[in-house]
Amino acid sequence: MKKNRSFYIDLIAAISSIGIFVVDLCLPLGVAGGVPYIALVVFSLASERRKLSLILGITGSTLTILGFLFSRVGAELWIVLTNRGFALLGIWAAVFFCSSSKKNERHLHFSNQRLSLALEASEAGVYDHTVPLGPKTFIDKRWANLLGYSLEELPTFDQLLTWFEAKIHPDDLFRSKEEYTRFIAGQKPDCNIEIRLKHKSGAWIHIHNLAKPVEQDEVGRVTRVVGVMSDVTDRTNKAKSAREAERIRVLMETAGAAAHEIFQPLTAILGYAGLLVNRTADDDARGKQIETIRRAAKRIEEIVRKMQDIHQYSTKSYAGETDIVDFDVSSEA
Repeated sequence: MKKNRSFYIDLIAAISSIGIFVVDLCLPLGVAGGVPYIALVVFSLASERRKLSLILGITGSTLTILGFLFSRVGAELWIVLTNRGFALLGIWAAVFFCSSSKKNERHLHFSNQRLSLALEASEAGVYDHTVPLGPKTFIDKRWANLLGYSLEELPTFDQLLTWFEAKIHPDDLFRSKEEYTRFIAGQKPDCNIEIRLKHKSGAWIHIHNLAKPVEQDEVGRVTRVVGVMSDVTDRTNKAKSAREAERIRVLMETAGAAAHEIFQPLTAILGYAGLLVNRTADDDARGKQIETIRRAAKRIEEIVRKMQDIHQYSTKSYAGETDIVDFDVSSEA
C-alpha cells in the first residue's frame, strides 16, 4: 500500500514538473514562471521519502533556469533575473522547510515509538483528561486492563471519577483525594502517589500513579492532566517481605544476644540457690522458698537455652489478643 502511494506521488510530481515547464515555455520572460515549483516542493510533504523535497528542489531549479534560457523575451532583463532569482530562492526555502519538517516528524515518530515500547514493557496505562472530566477524556487499553477491565466495560466520562474513587481502598481514599486536590489547585508540580485499588477479581492491587499538568489557567489551577498508572503489587510485596525478613533477623539476633547476657547471672543464681538448699534443713520454710526460686531459675534457664537455639520464626497467641514468639517451635531442629 505504501509503495503504491509513493509511486503515485512520484508520478504526480513528474507530470506536474513537465506541465509547469511547458507552461513556463509558453509564457514570455518576466512572468514568474518558476514560482509554481515552490508548491511542487511543498507537495513532497505528502510523501514519506526523505529526499523527495531535495529532488524536486533540484528539478524545479533546473527547469526554472531552462525556462529562462528558452522562453521568448517579454520584459527587461533585470526584471526577468529578479523574478527567476526570487523563484529559485523560494524553491530552496521550501526545500529547507520540507526537509526540517520531515526531520522533526521522523524524530517525533521515533520518540513516540520509544515511548510506546517503554509503556508496553512497563505495562503502564496512560490517561489524558480535562478538569473536570469531559468528552475528550482518553484512557488507553492498558489502563483498563490493570484493573481487570476492557475499555468497553469502563463507565462514561461523567461517571468515571466516582467509579474510580469507589475502587480506592478505604485507608487510602482520604490521602488520595488530598494529594489530587492539592495537585489540581497548582500547589504541587505533580500527583505522585501509591494506593491500593480493587481489581475486578476482588483482590487489592498496589498502583503507582504519576500525573503531570499539561494546561493550567491564569491562576495556576490545572485544567488538563496527562498521567501513567502502573501495577507495583509485586514490587510492594517483595519490599514488604524484605522488611519482614530483616525484622525477623534482628529479632533472632536480639534474642541470641539477650540469652547470652541473661545466662551468665542466671548461672550464678542457680549455683547459689543450690548451695542454700543443701545447707537448710528439710523442714525449714526458707529452704522450700529457696527451692521454689531455684526451680523458677531452672525454668528461665530452659527458656534462655531455647532463645540461643532459635533458627526460625514462629508465634503463638497470647491471651487471645496478641502474638508472641513460640520458643518451643522456634528452637526445634
